[in-house]
Amino acid sequence: MTVIFSAGNISTEHGSMLFKDARIAIEIDSALTYDSLELKVSSTLFGQAGLDDAFSDRYVLSSASNIYNFDFKLLNDISYFSVYGYKIDKSGSHKVLLAENYLIESGDSMRAVILSKGYKNENYFPLIFKGLGAEKNNCLKVINRIRYFGLGNNKINQYSKEFGFINNPLLAAMLNTVNDYRGSMSGRSYDKILLDCLAWEASIKSTVFNQRWIKGDKNTRDSLRSQDVKYLVDDFNGSDSSILYESLYYYQYLIYRSLNRLLVENQTTNIDSLYFTAVNDYDGIMQQKIAITLLRKSFSIFYNPDSILRYSDHIFVDPLYRREFIRLQAANSPTIAKDFVLPDSEDSLIALSSFKNKIIVLDFWFTGCKPCRSFYQEHLKLVEDKYKNDSNVKFITISVDRDSLVWKKSLTQGIYTSNQSINLFTNGKGERHEVVFDYNVYAYPKIIVIGRNGLAWNDRRNISLRSSAGLINLIESLK
Repeated sequence: MTVIFSAGNISTEHGSMLFKDARIAIEIDSALTYDSLELKVSSTLFGQAGLDDAFSDRYVLSSASNIYNFDFKLLNDISYFSVYGYKIDKSGSHKVLLAENYLIESGDSMRAVILSKGYKNENYFPLIFKGLGAEKNNCLKVINRIRYFGLGNNKINQYSKEFGFINNPLLAAMLNTVNDYRGSMSGRSYDKILLDCLAWEASIKSTVFNQRWIKGDKNTRDSLRSQDVKYLVDDFNGSDSSILYESLYYYQYLIYRSLNRLLVENQTTNIDSLYFTAVNDYDGIMQQKIAITLLRKSFSIFYNPDSILRYSDHIFVDPLYRREFIRLQAANSPTIAKDFVLPDSEDSLIALSSFKNKIIVLDFWFTGCKPCRSFYQEHLKLVEDKYKNDSNVKFITISVDRDSLVWKKSLTQGIYTSNQSINLFTNGKGERHEVVFDYNVYAYPKIIVIGRNGLAWNDRRNISLRSSAGLINLIESLK
């Protein structure tokens, strides 16, 4: 049985675009057992902008064997795809990421073999690609392995000598890999993979610059200000401008470049200033991609969200980006809270639905998060104390720690939460757990208040959940 979830009205909004045939077979190692697989095919225009649910087609397939054959249509000549496995047991449905952000082109007919062993990383499954269009993904497989696991010392020395003009030996190794596979992939795939390698390295450099500036003293900042940082990505000449729009990392680099420019010029660097600067630095699709990324990830911490929304209205001309902007506007109103089932510190499963007709305060946090700790100690603890004898108000914390021992130790310390709360754990999945996606958690701490009617209120617009006073005001209004 095949169930298809569509991204929604794409053919209507892009009526002039043709859908192209593609085929991929997913073969699962016999040691891996799943009830079904999901193939998510995402438009390359949107990359990792946090929009893969909004701009993706999802195909869910069950199979009596360990081979899952997917035949589908592509919106673009080339798209990214990811694969997830689903298991269903007494505690509910569990989703496991098996492969992420590989490429498929019009006319491809390939097989991806997902193995159970090979690399010592629970979130990285070894892959083998075969068939028509497979070599670009075998290239990506090697690049991802370099990116995630690094190189042995002998490889670092080898690639440093071969690419002496590049300071980063990981980038040198990735470029060497791209060149090795160049003759076995299309020109567009080659350009896309090459740019992603260069943009990844540039985004890392920009992030390091940012961290050094923030943590540095005057001498460090003066030194950074005098540096003329050279990014190879700035010299990239793709076959057309859409290569830049489609990159997984290029837009991230541009956002950090705008932020670093604000820092160096001694301008104010609050999130509103970054938004206006980053958005005005660019135009067209890139402007819309950067704008929607910052709106999705940072809207709850804007100082003046209403003015941000008013200003942004004219930016979104592309139908798909405009649709997502309208969805974000609607998200300022309360939404229906999604149910979840998570274990507590005694391994008992707790369901949100078991607290009907209660006001729920949800707090997402993790060990080592300084803002999480200060928010609890300075604000949330005061609210807990106020309602500790009120049976109609419940406090639920959800930790995205991956190690249960780390989480349980933090519970005993009482600096992130207390035993007055119902403390739950994402079962080692961390930020990849479904509840994190369901509640659009991008930054921590994340506070959500659910009313008796099941509507969830976020820290947005005229509702401030970042202070004890704001929380108490909302709770009282929902009684």
